[in-house]
Amino acid sequence: MSDWKTEEKEIEERTGLGIGVVEIRGKTFKNNICLYDCDSANFHLLPDLNLEDAKEAVEDYIKTLNSVQDEIYKRIQSNKRIQSKYNLQNGKGKGTGTLSEKVYPLEYREREIPNGFYKYISVYDGQRFYTINFMRWYIDKENKVNCRFGEIQFDTTMNEKKRVNTARLSEKDKKQKDIIRYPESYKHQSEKVIRLDGECQACIYDPKDVGDIWQIKKESCYDEVVEKFAEFIEEVKKQAAE
Repeated sequence: MSDWKTEEKEIEERTGLGIGVVEIRGKTFKNNICLYDCDSANFHLLPDLNLEDAKEAVEDYIKTLNSVQDEIYKRIQSNKRIQSKYNLQNGKGKGTGTLSEKVYPLEYREREIPNGFYKYISVYDGQRFYTINFMRWYIDKENKVNCRFGEIQFDTTMNEKKRVNTARLSEKDKKQKDIIRYPESYKHQSEKVIRLDGECQACIYDPKDVGDIWQIKKESCYDEVVEKFAEFIEEVKKQAAE
């Protein structure tokens, strides 16, 4: 079972990073709930539901996310550019994105907010995982981790154990920090910045010309997301071969 940190001070000691804001469809929420998984070195931010408009924003996000994930998943299954080369991850390509009941906040359970914020879609080519995430993580100039829910972010890793972020190797070494590879901005990136990390061959990329999940749903531009994802996969494979 994963070891979780929930206190900001403990998380900062572990990662060297503070806790920033959550943004959902133009609304910014501060003083958020932070859950840090020490095993995977993954952050999980959630708005405090007592904040103004937070509950409505969260419910809107989850409803839209479920619909968009389903549609993009269907497009990937029928996309010849991807399916001719890659397989859906052992039939589990549609990640539920749920948190352990051990750490899912009580206020979310009491208000019957569905547990499934961190949904994703993943494909596997026999050596490497490629993932579409529906939230964009970044580290700001104040060295704080922030999350923009509903915005597309791609990542790739060699396998499930070698995740994008790297947990400390030894609990006895208190000076050693977990390695967090989130980008330093939430803005779209050029394909030229796709570079595999030398240590675990991981990469996070914020694609250009891709709207948020509300725009994707409104304009039905699911195929555009899939094509951008295919371009990302091809560029990563090119980098890995060099």
